[in-house]
Amino acid sequence: MKDAGARPGPAVSVCIPVYNGERFIAEAISSVLRQTFADFELIVSDNASTDRTLEIVAGFDDPRITCIRNETNLGPGRNYNRLMEAARGKYIKVLSADDYLFPDSLQRMVDVFEDEANAGVVLASAGREVVDDSGAHLLMRGRLRSDRRIAGLEAVRQMAASGTNIVGETSAALFRADAARKAGLFLDDAPYCVDMDYWFRLLEHGDLYVVSGVLSAYRVSSGSWSLDVLDRQAADVAELIDQAMVRGIAGITAADALRGARAAKRSARMRNVMYVIARIPASHREKLRFLVVGGWNTLFSIAALWLLDRFVPYDPDSLLHKQAVLVVHWVISVTQNFFTFKLLVFRSKGHWLHEYLRMYVTYAATFLIQSVLTLAVSQAFGLRLFWASLPSIAVIAVISYLGHRHFTFRRTHDGR
Repeated sequence: MKDAGARPGPAVSVCIPVYNGERFIAEAISSVLRQTFADFELIVSDNASTDRTLEIVAGFDDPRITCIRNETNLGPGRNYNRLMEAARGKYIKVLSADDYLFPDSLQRMVDVFEDEANAGVVLASAGREVVDDSGAHLLMRGRLRSDRRIAGLEAVRQMAASGTNIVGETSAALFRADAARKAGLFLDDAPYCVDMDYWFRLLEHGDLYVVSGVLSAYRVSSGSWSLDVLDRQAADVAELIDQAMVRGIAGITAADALRGARAAKRSARMRNVMYVIARIPASHREKLRFLVVGGWNTLFSIAALWLLDRFVPYDPDSLLHKQAVLVVHWVISVTQNFFTFKLLVFRSKGHWLHEYLRMYVTYAATFLIQSVLTLAVSQAFGLRLFWASLPSIAVIAVISYLGHRHFTFRRTHDGR
């Protein structure tokens, strides 16, 4: 590590405020050191931790790392501000000690600011993956297909009216140091909306640029939040919006403030659901996800065949007609299966293609086997296709369950 001020300022200052962060601080630091963009300094401000945080930070041998030690706990806001005062970079990122960056995070955001067309942009943010204590995926936030620029005051009004931090947590953002000097420091006394408050003030001096894709991970720690804390967060957001309205920022109206306060309460309830889900072990969440999607696929397949069998005109005694209906049913079922697995199971997994294709081919083959069995039963017993399909669906469901039980879930649990 080095002393602050030992060399000219870098392009980016990555600032990590931490208190008793021994569980995740190494992952946060490592994610910064793995960046494809190398012109940065990394400043860690330890807020009088009583665990092994300092020892872990000291174990990293990189001249770009500086560690600040607070003798007493200053609170989150003042700890943020120690980092802001120490930062020497042209751009600043405040990375939570629980979170981590994807390798191209700094490069893609610096590219935004270095583009001459974006001279008026003061704040950039991107989508993030929400993960649990173990790093297992929970959901995605703010993922876009293309970049977009939003006027600063318009972004403020959107946040006020929606009661939602559309920029994201500090880990998801990068901002200009010169604009930060105009906006001032982080609040000391609003721990539950300190980031949103800062975005309000920062965006008075320029625009927001939303980078497409996912560039960081936001960790939901199962023991970090309670419903009471979330209620206080919603109250802080409502108060922030009211203050912005009184100051006359971005034309925020009383209706905007009322709508935003209600939305903040709804968001708190939804976030509480997410934290409850985060307490479920990842292996169990994986089983539930497959169970829900698999069950929905089965119900959809049954309903589709019932509709085809009931309303599509065909000769139930004709083998060719039955085959045509089953081919249409197979195409519908496989297409629907493709979208449900892509959107609900494999939407955000890294390196998902091989596993996704394996699962997709398996289900396509399953539907094909089901169609063959349905046709055989229909011909043997003179049944319409829907009724002939029910025994095969039951057989396929049992085989599918056993397959997931002994292959998919065992591999997830054992890590193979």
